[in-house]
Amino acid sequence: MRYKKITVRIIPNDETASALIQDAMGERGFESFVDTDEGFEGYIQETLWDTARTMEGVEPCVEGVEMEWEAEDAPDEDWNATWEAEGFTPIEIDGRVRIRSTNHASDAGMEMEIVISPKMAFGTGHHETTRMITRWLMENEMAGKRVMDMGCGTGILGIVAWKRGAERVDAVDIDEWSVRNTLENAALNGAEINAWQGDARAVEEKRGEYDVFIANINRNILMAGMGLYAGSMRQGGVMVLSGFLEEDVEPLRKCCEAEGMEMVGSDGEGEWRMMVMRRL
Repeated sequence: MRYKKITVRIIPNDETASALIQDAMGERGFESFVDTDEGFEGYIQETLWDTARTMEGVEPCVEGVEMEWEAEDAPDEDWNATWEAEGFTPIEIDGRVRIRSTNHASDAGMEMEIVISPKMAFGTGHHETTRMITRWLMENEMAGKRVMDMGCGTGILGIVAWKRGAERVDAVDIDEWSVRNTLENAALNGAEINAWQGDARAVEEKRGEYDVFIANINRNILMAGMGLYAGSMRQGGVMVLSGFLEEDVEPLRKCCEAEGMEMVGSDGEGEWRMMVMRRL
């Protein structure tokens, strides 16, 4: 699968503006973002890119901040090699979880170690949303649980759930590269994960199956699929949501409540937020 890379320059560079722009681009099909000194790079499947419409209406929405962007073809590169060339180092989360590439040595002193070969998928543990959900998985009982990782990316969250004792882990992503990468990374970690390509409709037939439903996706996609997500959960099941900002919390909470859930937990890191909902 080929991608377009859109380089966004934010003038002056501003974290809030960057987050708002990325949220708007996520609504238009962008899958991943990489921060730069002047802004960030966004990646979208070539088949979804329409120069005339994809970036229409995308604005910083912060007074005194402007943006510029340019598009180019993204090479089909080996992301693992790119990480190494750019000085990627293993990531540690709360001294309990270590996420490393296949080229790094193991650390036997860590409670859990995840090995990732990224290829064209993203989700390495660098982002606040991934870290928050990883913490939640480490702090809550997973033994015997049936888990769905919606928007799985590299498969990190599903792998953590499996290593924590989940009975079954399913994973879905709209990107075929992510599905392949999830399966590859699961094999690297000795994890048994069922992964397939799809969107929210991928769980339409999974009525009442999941004890834990993980979704690290932007607000609009979460809200659009919430009915199907909620329907796939058993009564008393827990939905862990992230990928959104503070202003998204209230609309998402109301959306979840309309689907028969209640809020039982939350977390935040930087400008990013996480919500934990329970199916009534």
